[in-house]
Amino acid sequence: MDTKTYSAFPAVTAVLVAFVLSFSVEVYAGLRLRSQLKAQQGALARILPEAQRMNTTMLNLSRDLIALASTSPGAKKIVDDFKIQAVSKPAPEAAK
Repeated sequence: MDTKTYSAFPAVTAVLVAFVLSFSVEVYAGLRLRSQLKAQQGALARILPEAQRMNTTMLNLSRDLIALASTSPGAKKIVDDFKIQAVSKPAPEAAK
């Protein structure tokens, strides 16, 4: 009887090529995602000063409204309707 031996090389090569292709797709997707993330980070960095200014303005406005609520019924109604509360800590600063 003639027994034929088969090599595992083609099967192992096919699996290895599949892994390499899969890894290449993942690396490409990761690099695209990273570039998008960098672009969004730059966009957020440009609007951060305005957001901080608005946050400070709203904090000061709410403090003034709470102080005014003790003497003004209109201010008291706004404070009650929107459940405005005093915040003891200052607005957070941005990380540099």
